[in-house]
Amino acid sequence: MDGKPEPASGASALDARPAAMATCAQPGCGKPTWDGKPGGFCSRTCRAAGPPTARGAQSGPAGLGLLRAVLRPASAGSPPTAPGQQAVCCQPWCSKPSWNGQPGEFCGRTCRDAGAAAGLGVPPGEIAAVAAALQAAAGQQQASESSPPAAGGQPAVCSQPGCGKPSWNGRPGEFCSRSCRDGGSGSGSSTLSAGPQCARQGCGKPTWNGAASEFCSHTCRQVGALAAFCTKATQEQCEDIEAQFTSKWDTGRGCVPQIKSVWVVHASKRVKDRFHAKCRAIGHVRTFGCGKNPGNQQRRFHGTFLRCKFSGTPCSNPACSACCIIRDGFDIRNLGRGSGNSGWFGPGHYSTSMPSTAVGYGTGNALLVVHVAVGKAEKTSSRTDDGVSSGYHSRVVNKSTGVDELLVPEDDQMLPAYLVILG
Repeated sequence: MDGKPEPASGASALDARPAAMATCAQPGCGKPTWDGKPGGFCSRTCRAAGPPTARGAQSGPAGLGLLRAVLRPASAGSPPTAPGQQAVCCQPWCSKPSWNGQPGEFCGRTCRDAGAAAGLGVPPGEIAAVAAALQAAAGQQQASESSPPAAGGQPAVCSQPGCGKPSWNGRPGEFCSRSCRDGGSGSGSSTLSAGPQCARQGCGKPTWNGAASEFCSHTCRQVGALAAFCTKATQEQCEDIEAQFTSKWDTGRGCVPQIKSVWVVHASKRVKDRFHAKCRAIGHVRTFGCGKNPGNQQRRFHGTFLRCKFSGTPCSNPACSACCIIRDGFDIRNLGRGSGNSGWFGPGHYSTSMPSTAVGYGTGNALLVVHVAVGKAEKTSSRTDDGVSSGYHSRVVNKSTGVDELLVPEDDQMLPAYLVILG
């Protein structure tokens, strides 16, 4: 009406303002920004000095999310644009429409990212207020997530039952380490994880990989390796042993006996090391059935007997054959103690795939499931007093009745894996 040209459609009122010199975003500085653009700093010194909350917002998604949360109420409460007028990008130097037509939003990712780096596009004069609000919000969040320190100035103890070590930050309801944290079912939990527990007796922490018959850490593994011990088999392990026991039982020799309990044998480091060393010495040979290399390892039953009321720790009675084997491994000097002879098919340690045959070698109250380093086996069906022939590691006896027996001459060729106690 007055002869002045109308602003182009969609132009911001900022277009008509004279350009003002942008000042440093550091509160109290007042110097021009290094590039003349708002939201920046005048120098590296001011940029490094702060504001701390702006640096926190740039450092990662958590700080940026908190800054957005602080700014959201202000943008949500800003007055709507006039009817027919489209809201512009909230980046001060931009005049494009906001991406959704709403005030307090950016036009695109470029301005949004630039705004995040400069405090979400907050004008320099408001940065101090926003920084204060962000600091207060961060303090409230920290206070809500933290518990007061323990009374009397003493550090709080780990919330894992039975641990007793100080919590990592000295506050109650926390754990002392990742091991205890992962072993608990939540902060302040009074129960341990329902998964498999460490094989070392008295530990109670979950195994490092969630598998049964494992340890929770190198420390427990080293302590547990010093002496042999046993743990109750898991349901899955029991079912595996029972399936092999039942399927291989010869009903012609009587009904399948009831299994009273199954224990996992954790042999001493000495016994385990000598077995695995033997397997490596044998090397990769032709396997049969379920055998695996190195050493053509097979799983078999070995008949033995218990003289004690077994509860997990092998007894010291030299007449208790099962506990002697669990504790010290196989010893050829004890050959024939249970059967009364040195072996019908030659001297050595005997095992079989038939539990009904293995029971006959003992008193009928216990079996050991053993790993056997079979290697290269010679076959026979005739009785002999001779040892295993040169060039072979074991002897397989296949009887006309269908019964098989496996003989190995060395102590380090058998490793106890499970103790099966019969009812």
